[in-house]
Amino acid sequence: MRPDRSGGFTFIELLVVTFVVGFSVVGIFGLFVLSLRTAQEGERRVAAVALANERAEMIRNLPYLNVGTLGGLPSGPIPQEEAIFRNGLTYTVRTDIRYFDDPYDGTAPADALNIDYKQARVEVSWPSPNNATPILEIMHIAPVGIEGGEAAGTLDFQALTAAGAGVSGATVHLVNESTNPTVDFTTQADDTGRVLLPGLPVAAGSYELSVSKAGLTSEQTYDTTASFIPDADHTHLSALQGQVTEKTFFVDQTASVDVTTQDEAAQPIGTVAYSLIGTRTIGIDGAGQPVYVFDYTGQTDATGSATHEELVWDSYALTIDGAAAGYDIKETNMLLPISVDPAEAVDLVVTLTPHTTISLHVSVATAAGLPVDNATVRITATGVDETNITGAVGQVFFPDLLLPGDYALEVSAPGFTDLVSTVTVSGTTRTTVQMTPL
Repeated sequence: MRPDRSGGFTFIELLVVTFVVGFSVVGIFGLFVLSLRTAQEGERRVAAVALANERAEMIRNLPYLNVGTLGGLPSGPIPQEEAIFRNGLTYTVRTDIRYFDDPYDGTAPADALNIDYKQARVEVSWPSPNNATPILEIMHIAPVGIEGGEAAGTLDFQALTAAGAGVSGATVHLVNESTNPTVDFTTQADDTGRVLLPGLPVAAGSYELSVSKAGLTSEQTYDTTASFIPDADHTHLSALQGQVTEKTFFVDQTASVDVTTQDEAAQPIGTVAYSLIGTRTIGIDGAGQPVYVFDYTGQTDATGSATHEELVWDSYALTIDGAAAGYDIKETNMLLPISVDPAEAVDLVVTLTPHTTISLHVSVATAAGLPVDNATVRITATGVDETNITGAVGQVFFPDLLLPGDYALEVSAPGFTDLVSTVTVSGTTRTTVQMTPL
């Protein structure tokens, strides 16, 4: 006999109905929330459009000579960036006004009158969970005459990598506190790494320029002081009336060097004082000595390790004061100085031996700077006749020599011409010999 179902729903039917009703309610509620958000975002966008139009109207009502931004090129009364509170929300209004060199009559440097007109770019953005696209308005403002005609100079700048490729999107910052009004202008390089800035107020040697980009090295110009004179590549720039100042900086991915100090059994030696110095300079100090981009003096940690990050590509020499540290360098896992390329991570392992007053370290290398394995190195002097053979790192070490002075040095290696020379040893001495293939 079949059960009587006329009295109501079964439990399974109730579950199905509940699921269907719940799913429908959730969908309707989600649609309602989405509609609210869309309406709210629409209101924000309308307010942003109104702000952009207000800023554009402000620019249109200015005399041509006054169309510019505070600290910008050209200079004027409009802030480069401003936070405006409207309808319970803070909007960011960015205004970029610059001279425009129209290609119709040629461009700089061929075109000496290269401030043809001004281009204004107004961008309004606001905080939004939907990653809303900012409002952008672009307009051209032409002078009454054919061209701007102000007494000004032009900067033609390019940021390049070590290989000579343009650095797209590099941030270029130009400052001149000696002009009236002050120039304080930031922009981004184009796809070729280039920034062309016409309309610079005339000034001699006072434009401070810097270029940077996340993950890359940076470059800049420097002030001349009583204790520092920048070299020609890092001296502040000039802007001359009707002339183009050309400038190039090279930036690339940062590199790193990890230093490890250990004994001859490959056990770590901690807190070893050392110096690591590059070859690239930015000028000279008050005593006429070079000022290097990287010049570090410190020590490894308790585990015999030290890390140097965000380095420029360069050649780096590591030195240890044996008398102060109590150790001499017996060998390194690569020939010193080490060459570091952009984005390269170098592990430099320094094997140490107890310090002796007079010693000689010999590196044997090819013309390309590669170590020569299995080279026989002999030194002779009065009362001294010692021979060592290089390993894979191309180095030998002669500790605890009798006296300072001149030593005869003889080097031979399979496949290379024998080398005979003289080396003057005084204290801790290092020398590199270059072998010539047969």
